Amino acid sequence: MKAMQSGMEVRPVTTAEVLKHLRDFGITEELARSNVRGMSAGQKSRLVLSAAMWSKPHLVALDEPTNYIDNETLNVLVQALKSFRGGVVCITHNEAFVSQVCNEKWVVSGRPGSVAVA
Repeated sequence: MKAMQSGMEVRPVTTAEVLKHLRDFGITEELARSNVRGMSAGQKSRLVLSAAMWSKPHLVALDEPTNYIDNETLNVLVQALKSFRGGVVCITHNEAFVSQVCNEKWVVSGRPGSVAVA
């Protein structure tokens, strides 16, 4: 019952399903079977993103997602967000990232309560 409430029943937890999911985030089977300690920061970021997407959420909130990731991981993130069927709320200062993934932009200015939809 708890698994159903948490969303875990959304997909089977089999080796094949997990490896397929990780591949979608650029994590090879060899890397998936290795120790996390040996992964680069970008690979760890991809692993965390894949874990966050495991239960197929309807909404993803990202706070400065482009900080501390390499270009390869950034490209994986952009492609994943472009193919994501749910809503995305993203806080970032990276205009290039915004132009690639956002179809609506809300700009919060320095004035209290000032929000503009672009």
